[in-house]
Amino acid sequence: MKILDVENLTVKMMKEAEQILVDSVSFHIKKGECLGLIGASGSGKTMTVKGILDLLNPPFFVESKITLNNMSWESLKKSEKRKIMAKDIGIILQNPMNAFDPLMRIGKQMHHYLYPYTKLKGEEFTNWLISLLEEVHISHGEDVLKKYPHQLSGGMLQRVMIALSTALSPALIIADEPTTAIDSQTQREILKLLKSIKSKNESGILMVSHDIDAVCSIADRIILMDRGRIVEQSDCVDFLRDPKSIQGKNLMKCKSKLGGEIHAFGYTKCVG
Repeated sequence: MKILDVENLTVKMMKEAEQILVDSVSFHIKKGECLGLIGASGSGKTMTVKGILDLLNPPFFVESKITLNNMSWESLKKSEKRKIMAKDIGIILQNPMNAFDPLMRIGKQMHHYLYPYTKLKGEEFTNWLISLLEEVHISHGEDVLKKYPHQLSGGMLQRVMIALSTALSPALIIADEPTTAIDSQTQREILKLLKSIKSKNESGILMVSHDIDAVCSIADRIILMDRGRIVEQSDCVDFLRDPKSIQGKNLMKCKSKLGGEIHAFGYTKCVG
């Protein structure tokens, strides 16, 4: 079953002259599947996600046919999309420090986000929040709820964000560079956590990253973008073994030169 089906997504910027930033991008994500979206900085990854979520305003314009969980997405009003996004789309951002209100305790922020979607109240609701934190391996959840964001590490905040994004069992989870702003040990823990969520919740996951190793540790398939276009779609195993596009070959060549670790944003310089 397809959770997300994107057909011919095009993002244009209309100023003095029309500029196409994303050009006829098409892909789908099935239930319980993770699709990796990779590419160099400026390749169109972020614009693709913003175009899907209808987060762009003039001078940007989006053309597409998108189906989310059997709903015609582009036919909905923005207000209707916002309601659906709050419950059915979980979003994990790359910099958790910027995702939380610095003047509000973690528990209050979780309360504001989740309370409208549950019938739980009082102590029962608080216990549920603690259980959500336990699921992402945060112990002493009661203490964490009382803290302000600056009192938690980046890795801890990322776990809180994952707890929030998965609490309502969304159909789709979008992880936008989820391991960028954290140390390598925490990166491994976050990726392991995302794998567990993928298998338990059967949500579809779109993982956006320039880190090919991080993506292929969790994704079933990948899309490689370059200059706003998809240049390759492949199973992760097939891509790592034998990429078909010039960009993919350059990326893997660079990976080999650097001893197995590669971020896609640098591969053009590495092989140039």
